[in-house]
Amino acid sequence: ALPICFSVSRSSLVVRPVLLGSRVCRPVIAMATKIGINGFGRIGRMVFQAICDQGLLGSKLDVVGVVDMSTDAEYFAYQMKYDTVHGRFKHDVKIGAADELIVNGHKIKCIMAS
Repeated sequence: ALPICFSVSRSSLVVRPVLLGSRVCRPVIAMATKIGINGFGRIGRMVFQAICDQGLLGSKLDVVGVVDMSTDAEYFAYQMKYDTVHGRFKHDVKIGAADELIVNGHKIKCIMAS
């Protein structure tokens, strides 16, 4: 088996095989970068919506948590679905376990700011 080695460009999230001496290493599959969103007001929701609209959720970026003064997942889901300024959220939103949103099948923990 070839050793695992890779090169990641700063300008993209593309993983490429690297020449190691006279051998080419097998490529490594890039995992999504885990992020949290601090604040889920209008700007935080806009960022989250942009991540979803661009198809980055789960592929390039994995939103694992949102931090806000409230942890009410039902309220967050309502705010995302029925935003009066930016329109309806085009993605599937469900309520999971306590303080958990499920968007397009991805679980997102709602964390209380302190």
